[in-house]
Amino acid sequence: MPFYLSISSLPTFADCQGRWAINNVREIKSKYRAKSTQKNVGSVFGTIAHKALSNMLELKRDYGIIQDWRIEYALAAEEFSKQVSAGVRFDATTGKLEAGLLQLERVLRESWFSIVQHARPEFIEMPVGFAVAGDEWLNVVGHPDGCMIGGGIKDWKFSSKKDGNYMAQGGGYLLGYRSTHGKEPKDFELNLIQRVGETLLQPDLLCIPYDKTACIEIATKQIKLAAGALKQYDSERTEHKKNWSFNFNGNSKYCNKKSCGAHGTEFCNQWIA
Repeated sequence: MPFYLSISSLPTFADCQGRWAINNVREIKSKYRAKSTQKNVGSVFGTIAHKALSNMLELKRDYGIIQDWRIEYALAAEEFSKQVSAGVRFDATTGKLEAGLLQLERVLRESWFSIVQHARPEFIEMPVGFAVAGDEWLNVVGHPDGCMIGGGIKDWKFSSKKDGNYMAQGGGYLLGYRSTHGKEPKDFELNLIQRVGETLLQPDLLCIPYDKTACIEIATKQIKLAAGALKQYDSERTEHKKNWSFNFNGNSKYCNKKSCGAHGTEFCNQWIA
């Protein structure tokens, strides 16, 4: 049976294989992952902002229209309010609905001025992927946020934090683009429009270019490690020690109950406690 390895999950795998496994291996996820009834406000915010930006870029690409960002904001605000009403876990940056609506307005305005005005998109969230040579059961798949005319790949983040290493994700997109489109991608760049507190000024778009060769190297390495761990899990698991092939990183900054569905569960504790 094929296994679909999400390119966007590669940074998690590189940080902690155990945290990756409990989110991406169905059997482990269903048995061990701590259940949560609420979505994180950052995840909800990012998904809605991504959709609004994608809509604006698709209109520009398909019809040459640079739509007023306030139209997308109205739709985004309605969806955000709906999601909050259904229940979300607020965080230190977004502590209530009104704060999230203000932040959404800010990031979409910044997106319109700094990205939509200048971008030349060829593909928006276009599927890319490939089967791993020698391990064809492993399909590496992803949806880059934007592929520009000329082969530049963009990934947009609306995080409250500036840190994060996305080399493996970028490398996966570069490999997937090459395989899917049959041509060489130009580069990979992370675009961060930061979600900040109500009393702070909205930061300008932060463009972070990544070294193409280094991205491909680390992605290739992580994909190989994932293939090895999954094969060991499938072929050598036992009732006593069935998850031994996934390495845990107790020093990860995400090794806490808030950030990791494995934290405090049997799956995690028996290895790093």
